[in-house]
Amino acid sequence: MIHEDFFDLSPARIGTFDAVIGNPPFVRYHLFTGDARQRALWLARTLGVQLSGLTSSWVPFLLHASRFLKLGGRMAVVVPYELTYAIYARPFIEYVASRFASVTLLIFGEPLFPELNEKAALLLCDGFGGRTPAIDVVHLPSLAHMPEQAMPTGCPILAKDLVTGAFRVRLLEVSQSVRRLYSTLGEHAKVVRLGDNATLTIGYVTGDNAFFHMNRERALSHGLPLDALRIAVRKGSDLNTVGLGLTEVDASRLVAAGENLLFYPEQQTRHPAVTAYIQSGESTGRGANNFKARARRTWWRVPGVSAPDMFLTVFGHSGPRLVANDAGVVATNSVLVLRLREGAPGAHALAAAARTTLAALSAEIEGHHLGGGALKFEPCEARRWMLPARVALDPSSLVEIDRALREGNLDRANDLADRSFLMKGLGLTHVEVLALREAVQVLREGRTKRRQCT
Repeated sequence: MIHEDFFDLSPARIGTFDAVIGNPPFVRYHLFTGDARQRALWLARTLGVQLSGLTSSWVPFLLHASRFLKLGGRMAVVVPYELTYAIYARPFIEYVASRFASVTLLIFGEPLFPELNEKAALLLCDGFGGRTPAIDVVHLPSLAHMPEQAMPTGCPILAKDLVTGAFRVRLLEVSQSVRRLYSTLGEHAKVVRLGDNATLTIGYVTGDNAFFHMNRERALSHGLPLDALRIAVRKGSDLNTVGLGLTEVDASRLVAAGENLLFYPEQQTRHPAVTAYIQSGESTGRGANNFKARARRTWWRVPGVSAPDMFLTVFGHSGPRLVANDAGVVATNSVLVLRLREGAPGAHALAAAARTTLAALSAEIEGHHLGGGALKFEPCEARRWMLPARVALDPSSLVEIDRALREGNLDRANDLADRSFLMKGLGLTHVEVLALREAVQVLREGRTKRRQCT
């Protein structure tokens, strides 16, 4: 037995083998630091693989492990499910497809390790020294369904489609009939991808929320004028109780309920209260001494503050929420901000289309789930979100959906949206809508099972 840093070992010292079997360390990039990280990334580069700064430890570990294989050898390892969607894992997918004659990825409905807050999969690579254009992805209900002899037939996915995100592995967790319907709807002229109709970015970053954000009472105590303040959406939950759009009344409620005022004075201001507040930040070392603030030409002027057309929540157990910015407020980087492109559907139509079952299914497929089972939307994932937004609508349907949302009756809002967009707009049958709903339920249960087990 060898007790040594794995990255210090080499085939020249211990030889090569017919097989590598293992469960590599899953250490996130922010904990995978120091000399060990630098050596691991350097070893990856010697294999021709350039890894990003966000790479977790398992990737260079498995890359290095492949050095110890004989030609024709095989590797069987545990990998995190994020292999299927994480951008940092893409170079690894390209590597195994270019170094092995066959690659199989086994994913499971039941968690492999129920006691852990990490969904895992099994990666089987055979024929070291060969190459394959496709990775065979096999979905099984649980490890108990794994046959003892022959490997079950999976779905061959081109490696390049996994790398680009053109194919999302979560599709394999729903029935084949739903996959066909989903694919057909993706080509429908009335169904759009969000990124084709809007630019998506994160909101502003203050660098010191305690200094730049305040409630009404604090603003009054400092005597700050209204033109030095902006109402801001601070977090996704600020949008939970609004309708299709955030109105001025909704914005006023935010101000009354929390610290949703952003200190944002004009570039040149002589108001004594504003000057005094800026000086307080300098004298106390609060806002002025923050790293991000020091990097600005004018430390107290937060960059990237502007009113978008829409907001998109990016984190939650029930999926994303798309809201029109009727009040013209601003938002932090806790949500995504959208600016509609020319010719895009209206903001309220997009927000209503986001309540459909098709949008819910697309969110489950395009987004990814975190350790606790919550769904997360990165900008690149949100851009692929499918919305049936180019349908002819009766204006009264938007009013009804908005009312249902404001009453907290989400099921009714979803039913109304399905009726207007999917059945009347796209011509789907009631049976087809039910099939989409069942698929959404399957995927939601799949990502929350680990949360229930922990």
